[in-house]
Amino acid sequence: TGHPKGVMVSHHNVLNTYLSWSNIYHLSQNDIHLQMAPCAFDVFFGDLMRALCSGGKLLLCDKKTLLSPTRLTKLIMLHHVSC
Repeated sequence: TGHPKGVMVSHHNVLNTYLSWSNIYHLSQNDIHLQMAPCAFDVFFGDLMRALCSGGKLLLCDKKTLLSPTRLTKLIMLHHVSC
C-alpha cells in the first residue's frame, strides 16, 4: 500500500516468546546463533532475541556465504555455530 505498518509488541510478549525458545532449544550463553534472515525481515528479530536474551553470540552471515553450501558449512564449522 505504500504506507508504513507497525505492530506493537510488549516486553512481556517478547519475554514469553524467549522463554518458550529457551525451554525448547535449551539456550545458553555458550550458544552461537547464525543469523540467516535479512535484518529488514521479521524473522531476524527471532535470531537477534534468542542470542541477546540468552547471552549468546549472534554470527552475521552475508548473502554470498548463505547461498553457497560450501562457504556456509565452513562458516558454521569455523565458528562452532550451535543454533
